[in-house]
Amino acid sequence: TADVDADQTPAWSPDSSELAFFTFGESGPQVRVAERGGTSKRVVAEGGAPTWSPDGTELAVNEPTGTIAAVDPVSGARRLIAGSVAPGGRAAWSPDGTQLAFECVAEGADPEALPIPTDLCIVAADGTGARVLADVATTDSSPTWSPDGSAIAFTATEWSGFGSTPGEIRVVPAVGGSTRRVATGAAPAWSPDGSALAIAPAEGGVALVDVGTGEITTIVIDPTAGDFTWAPTVVSAG
Repeated sequence: TADVDADQTPAWSPDSSELAFFTFGESGPQVRVAERGGTSKRVVAEGGAPTWSPDGTELAVNEPTGTIAAVDPVSGARRLIAGSVAPGGRAAWSPDGTQLAFECVAEGADPEALPIPTDLCIVAADGTGARVLADVATTDSSPTWSPDGSAIAFTATEWSGFGSTPGEIRVVPAVGGSTRRVATGAAPAWSPDGSALAIAPAEGGVALVDVGTGEITTIVIDPTAGDFTWAPTVVSAG
């Protein structure tokens, strides 16, 4: 796309035909969509952190008003899904498209606090049944669903007046229940078979964590390694 330096949080549509991303326009943050290989970009919503629904018919957008909306990427038609959303947090669709997990502002949190204390919340795609899924007195970010939709991994980070401690990767059943710590790090990403998580460990690089045993295997030692995604059979770092 053009203006690459201003384009952030890119997300490919499920069929890889279009790219959604957010950029700063004259009126503030905007979600735009561009066709693959094209230079034209259309504005579809005000906000950021876009994520595609599994069927590619909607984008979940974190709006400046502290809400999540589902937006039609063609018409721009909007419907409200949830409120009390943490600034900048990206919602995660369940594999079947019926629910979304997101970082929500913790009940009773001081709106002037930085960072704002958050919980992990879940809501039906039609906007009903919003509830706290994990309340662990931390900043809970980067939710990601297991491939079978049975669990959600996220990063829990504790903050104090001296800064933050290394984040913990935790897993919670999608139906609710106790959270389970599996590793120290951030940015969890499930393997296609759901047996492992790729994470960014505190010391940098990329590591794999066996979700069942907690065994950690270092994949990339380079502390400058950035975002990473799973291929069908391997993990790649960039």
